[in-house]
Amino acid sequence: MKSKIFFLLLILNSVLLPAQIRIDWQQCYGSMGNDDARGIIEKEGGYWVIGKAKEPSGMVTCENETGNAWLIEISSEGDLVEEHCINMGASEKGGLFKSLRDDFYAIGMAPDTFSEKAQLNVTKINPDGEVVWTRNFGDKNKAFWHLPNGTTTADGGIIVGIDTQWAGGDISNYYGIDDVWVIKVDSLGNLEWETTLGTNGDEIAGRYTLSRDGGYYVSMCGRPGNNGSITACTPQTTDMYDGLLVKLDGNGQVLWNRCYAGSEDDQIYQALELDDGLLLLCDTQSDDRDAEGAGYHLGYPHGDEFYGKTCDIWLLKTDFDGNILWSKCYGGTGHEFPLKVFQNEDGGFTVFGTTQSLDGDVASTSNMHPHQPEVGQKIWVFRIDADGNMLWERAIGHYGNTPIHLGDVIKHDDVTYTLAATSPGSSTTNTLYNGDLNCSNSEFCGYNNYWVLHITDIFNYDDPTGIEEQPEVVPLQMKVHPNPATTWVAIDYTLPNGNAKAELSIFNAMGIKVKQVELDGNQGQKVLDLRGLAPGVYFYTLCCGGLRQTDKLVLVR
Repeated sequence: MKSKIFFLLLILNSVLLPAQIRIDWQQCYGSMGNDDARGIIEKEGGYWVIGKAKEPSGMVTCENETGNAWLIEISSEGDLVEEHCINMGASEKGGLFKSLRDDFYAIGMAPDTFSEKAQLNVTKINPDGEVVWTRNFGDKNKAFWHLPNGTTTADGGIIVGIDTQWAGGDISNYYGIDDVWVIKVDSLGNLEWETTLGTNGDEIAGRYTLSRDGGYYVSMCGRPGNNGSITACTPQTTDMYDGLLVKLDGNGQVLWNRCYAGSEDDQIYQALELDDGLLLLCDTQSDDRDAEGAGYHLGYPHGDEFYGKTCDIWLLKTDFDGNILWSKCYGGTGHEFPLKVFQNEDGGFTVFGTTQSLDGDVASTSNMHPHQPEVGQKIWVFRIDADGNMLWERAIGHYGNTPIHLGDVIKHDDVTYTLAATSPGSSTTNTLYNGDLNCSNSEFCGYNNYWVLHITDIFNYDDPTGIEEQPEVVPLQMKVHPNPATTWVAIDYTLPNGNAKAELSIFNAMGIKVKQVELDGNQGQKVLDLRGLAPGVYFYTLCCGGLRQTDKLVLVR
């Protein structure tokens, strides 16, 4: 029976309807140090995930100097297949971009990131994880200090942008303070064109998206001045940043530019081209000018005005001339930061970002807030209709205060997504695996690790009264004996009602699957021959539908 209470609450606007996000599978990967996941792309049979691994320990077995990229291949259910260490610094804004074929690009910094010669690095990688070519761009005598972002192009190449504070080498123009340098690299690694976006003020890059006419949208923020390639903005006379949007043609020439802002800090993260205009994904601290009437939620970090105002996620719908059709804020009194937005078949949108709020639009964090004065940063997902009205929201995370950082999102369809995030590991003293965080390999993950999860939205869109009622979940029952084992082990299992098949996998201490068997029947016993495995600590996982149970197995001789 569907809940009528949710329907009444929606009408009264006193609380938002939380989405019933189902986590289909999840897993963590990394060293015993601090790792950072930043990019994910889909491949046949699984995914590639890139970021930074702190040290060669835990699941990281290749020699990997601090700052280099750790690239892993995982299966479609999250099993670690293989790893690669790439001699480059992985971008903190999302470092993997798929080309027209099965190969892909990783972008970051040259290996000597903290020297005086750190350049922009673009590396092309084939479907087997092997480097095809790697190129550095910039000036070999000077260093970039900020990290890049980009997007692949229709001809198999890639455009990449990075903040620059100088001209020279490959960079033709520089206008002042920080500018945004954008390059187009073809599929062979050749530099096709370059352009500098900026003024004698301060500009910072966001994301790059393709337009349907073969050009590009560059999302930015800045304190524009009087001179340069950005001309449509009023020169900024305060320390606050405005949101800037620049449209380039296919050859990197500026077609137009536009500012969207209030009197506080504002930034554009992504421009999504629609059939009837654009949707701009932003954050804001403003409640006036372009943000007037948008519903900004006033707040201060730790409740102290000394730290300034908190940010809301801010969405603007515009026509193709840049005129605002509607403008709405989403969040609470804590910080909200956006990452990506996707349009759905019904004309609405699904937004991914992070939240630190316990109020306002963010009701679901209360489920992960036991006896703490503040909520740690969580992943935040919400869905809106075509007019910006929120349909549901859901925070994803653990009970602790240690922040979770969202690195990248893949959309499969309107209800299924795969996320790459950075989560606290089992070595974090104030955080245990709890809430939504439930990796099976916590014993060999360190302080911060890659967290990859596949989710499904099971909101009932055919009936606005709420969420389709889900059947009661019966826990898996599994017993393994003897444990410790020597040459064999028996698994006694009982599956939830209505389930007659399951999959049992055994992983070694590096998280690599070493044995897998299928279980038939609602209950029974399976005996496994372990004579081919070396003594040590293993982990066994029983998967049945969306349910998973994991425990430790010790093998001795």
